Amino acid sequence: MILLNRRLYGVFRKELLHIQRDPRTLFLTLAFPVMMMLLYGFGIRFDVKNLPLVVLDYDRSAFTREYTQSLIKNEAFAYKGHVMSYAELEQKLEKGQARVGLVFWPGASRRLTRGQSVPVQVVIDGSDANTANIAMGYLSAFGQSYSQKLLQSGQTRLPANINLVPLNIRPRVWYNPELRSANFVVPGIIGVIMIMLGALLTAFTIVEEKERGTIEMLISSPLTRFELMLGKILPYLILSLLAIASIVVMGYLMFNVPIKGSLAALTVSCVVYMFSVLGIGVLISNLTKKLQEAMFAAVMISLLPGILLSGFAFPIESMPAWIKPLTYLVPTRYFLVIIRGIYLKGIGPLVLWRQALPLIVFGAGILVFSALKFKKSLD
Repeated sequence: MILLNRRLYGVFRKELLHIQRDPRTLFLTLAFPVMMMLLYGFGIRFDVKNLPLVVLDYDRSAFTREYTQSLIKNEAFAYKGHVMSYAELEQKLEKGQARVGLVFWPGASRRLTRGQSVPVQVVIDGSDANTANIAMGYLSAFGQSYSQKLLQSGQTRLPANINLVPLNIRPRVWYNPELRSANFVVPGIIGVIMIMLGALLTAFTIVEEKERGTIEMLISSPLTRFELMLGKILPYLILSLLAIASIVVMGYLMFNVPIKGSLAALTVSCVVYMFSVLGIGVLISNLTKKLQEAMFAAVMISLLPGILLSGFAFPIESMPAWIKPLTYLVPTRYFLVIIRGIYLKGIGPLVLWRQALPLIVFGAGILVFSALKFKKSLD
């Protein structure tokens, strides 16, 4: 028994020394659950908060002003001002500057005074089906509550024998009127799959060269670090674009998710996005020396932020204020707005350039940074 304990202690001590000599793996092992807890604890929010809302008020009465003021006190909505026309409302929703539009038609206050039901139109961006459903629930509940308030305060006089409420909330969903989850998930899953796949492919190909010792041959060659890095990236860029094409075809044939926008715009957007993703892979290869470390780092740097901080699963507007700045460091955040805009809204570069520009800057920045960090000499 004593001999067995000595053997067990020997193996145990050897493994402790191995862990001690590999601080990167130790750090990743301890940091992974902490990062998971932080991301899941603060990133996952099923509530809807701070949805940008604009108001189109053709009536401009005391009633519409009071209704709007009462509604925007609800933390589910963030008031983004009034618009002057339906075209401006549509433009705000296309650009993502508003997710909800509240429309009061002329004569609303007069109808209320006469004891007639007042139609209040609610236009909702349905590209995020879950958020749109929750927002509709909030707006309907608020409309019923406000109707009761109007009846109790005597601001309207509906005939007692008619089953009417003062406010008739009329939701209208744009871009995804059936609120199909597939229309929301399929474009988003392209961004999530490719950030994981692209980062892993690039990181593995360089780290594998390190483990085999063949990286020394490349480093000692006349290649500059930019040439070496681009030579590593370009084959995986082509491979990644083929993978995206297969996902797009599967989305159309198996899940019946058509593309309303331009295929050319979609292709250009995917190329820009993949440069950013592959740049992350090169960065990971600079930070790690083993495939195991690269795998951990790829999950922590690419996959988890791509799912939790990009708006893929949970609306960014509902996240805590301190975590929102982190989302600007996730390229999937920009790509999801672009690809959902092309897929569901049919919009093009004139509208999407606001998202494309930071994605281009991010891609160029991380490629240059990774190239500069790439060691052109033997350690």
